[in-house]
Amino acid sequence: MRVKFLSGPRKGEITHAPRSQETDLLINAGLIERVPDEPAVAKTTWGIGKGANSQQYFILGTCSLGCGTFRYVGPSKNAKGQKFFHQCGGSMPVEVPAEVIEQYRIAKREEKLVIGVDELNFYAEVHMRYAHETKVDSKKN
Repeated sequence: MRVKFLSGPRKGEITHAPRSQETDLLINAGLIERVPDEPAVAKTTWGIGKGANSQQYFILGTCSLGCGTFRYVGPSKNAKGQKFFHQCGGSMPVEVPAEVIEQYRIAKREEKLVIGVDELNFYAEVHMRYAHETKVDSKKN
């Protein structure tokens, strides 16, 4: 815990002291006082990432206090107004900076998506189910 000396040659100095019986005795004697810890302020770091498998670009925001991450994938025109909400309470919601959106927009122009076998199978399955449902529905009419 942080304490402040109230008398002696170190009067006014703030330092760290262990939480102990001795520290409590000095506080009770009025020689030192406990100083509340300063609240931690969260800093958001922004960047552009690229998926290892899909090769898809995304905007990534991280909190300096480790409360979470922000990830945006989509059209660059819709990135404006997106906010990172800190779960730690160390900051107000932070909008994606304009310069990061511009970097993202440039990266998206060069993007060449790679569809893996799993995704290909997924889309094929969805297509087959949709085609089947359409055929069944058209027979009802």
